[in-house]
Amino acid sequence: MCTHTANAGPLREEIERVVGEDECIRAALGRMWRLESFLKESQRMKGMILSDSCLLPMAPLRFTLQDVLLSNGTPLSAGTLVTAVTRSTHLDDANFPDTATFDPTRFSSMSEEGSKNRRCYVSTTPTDIGFGHGRHTCPGRFFAADDLKILLACVVIRYVVKFRGRGQEAAGE
Repeated sequence: MCTHTANAGPLREEIERVVGEDECIRAALGRMWRLESFLKESQRMKGMILSDSCLLPMAPLRFTLQDVLLSNGTPLSAGTLVTAVTRSTHLDDANFPDTATFDPTRFSSMSEEGSKNRRCYVSTTPTDIGFGHGRHTCPGRFFAADDLKILLACVVIRYVVKFRGRGQEAAGE
């Protein structure tokens, strides 16, 4: 939010409008497409996990519980740590246009084009593995997404976010 200060104003407008229109917070959260797009784009650009006190651009870690033979013939013994590098899919221009640029409206504009369900924050595809994919997709992603939306909404509504020592405010004013 501090790096992309111009987004606070439009996010604040969306949050106030949607919360004002809907008494049910859960329903309101589902209609905050700009906020959701901002979170999803942040996860796409910087989606990382903390492992051994360092950030790694990877999807969730898994351990094999038994010996496994991968489809390409690679054997994995029980207890092997397995993960997927998200950077190779999330920053591939074949999967997303202009991947090096942070575009907070990337997913909300996709939603307007008719891909609403596919582009919501909790959806997964083989090219969007922030919450994993397939059988091992994070079952708690809906709860996590709602918590993150509420947290970011509260920050945007209540605070002006800026880097220490810089005069540039989060509202872009």
